[in-house]
Amino acid sequence: MREKAMKVFASFRYQLADQKRGILTYYGVLLGFYVLFEILFVVAAVGEDVNGSTTNGITAVTAVYVFVASLCSFKDNFGMSLQNGVSRRSTFLARLCTAGAMCAVMAVADELVTILAPLPSRLMGIEMGSMSLMENLYFSAAGAWQAGAFLLHLCSAAFGFFMLLAAAGLGYLITTLFYRLNKLGKILVGAGVPVLVFFGLPALELLDQFISNGAVIKAVSGFFAVVFQFAFGQPQNTALTCLVLFAAMSGLSWLLMRRAVVK
Repeated sequence: MREKAMKVFASFRYQLADQKRGILTYYGVLLGFYVLFEILFVVAAVGEDVNGSTTNGITAVTAVYVFVASLCSFKDNFGMSLQNGVSRRSTFLARLCTAGAMCAVMAVADELVTILAPLPSRLMGIEMGSMSLMENLYFSAAGAWQAGAFLLHLCSAAFGFFMLLAAAGLGYLITTLFYRLNKLGKILVGAGVPVLVFFGLPALELLDQFISNGAVIKAVSGFFAVVFQFAFGQPQNTALTCLVLFAAMSGLSWLLMRRAVVK
């Protein structure tokens, strides 16, 4: 048992180290952008009454980074782990730990950026606001809490954490799926999804108009509208939905991964 735990920890350290440089580069670019934005904003404000500018929802950008990073996190780590005697199960458990640690660190970092970004401008007497993704999406709900600043930032960081988890789960599922597919399968899946979205769904909608005067599409759309409203209508519902999606996508990733071989 202890040996298995050590292998999971070793794989976790390896996978986390693999993400470290990318994360540092991402935040270096992000901070560089903020510095440039602040300089341009201050220059534009000289001699002018420029107030009320805001920066919003940096976690949305971070989610894109996490998704792309997860797309690139399977093949090399999987091969290295098997070559060093680490089982697929241990590699998968280490991946879950890596995703959790990476998303937690980046969620906190995003909230710190949100808090600190407006400070240089404010010190120069120029009003500049900054809102987290949760505040940007659910401003009225966040305001209705009447919570203190610390609690609001804590909830925003937790909200960002679950959003990033969902992005990480989706990226890892896609990369494990394409790893298992052969060349023909990759072409069919890669081309089939866009064809289905842009041609298949409109064709089904047109067919439904002839058969049932649009009743089926209307019923299905209404059902998904209710589900979507429940799943994403409130911050806590969105966080729970993202956690469920991460668990489901991770389970599918494991089913694809447990019989994978090194290519």
